[in-house]
Amino acid sequence: MEKLNNIMKVRQLENKNQFIMEDNEKAIFQSYNSIVAIYNKKTNTLTFGKNWDYSHTTLKHLYIFINQYCCIAQTSDFYKTNNKRKYLQSLIDKNIIQYESEVE
Repeated sequence: MEKLNNIMKVRQLENKNQFIMEDNEKAIFQSYNSIVAIYNKKTNTLTFGKNWDYSHTTLKHLYIFINQYCCIAQTSDFYKTNNKRKYLQSLIDKNIIQYESEVE
């Protein structure tokens, strides 16, 4: 039998409509039918899709995803701020977090 090295695993994230898809290279956060964020483990990069801040609930689950899966030093500071959404937007503006409007 051929060895299966890079199988995508899917699990729910605290809510029946929130999913994490993960393999050896990436962790992907999906809310309903939208890709919200992709963390590339090999390059240590985080990319947000166009619906990353769609709702309060989406943001709440995005924060959980970042906390559990991402290793970008700057994202750890956003827990210390009162306006997490604004802080993450500042990381997008500085190109620390990538934003891809085509990812949906």
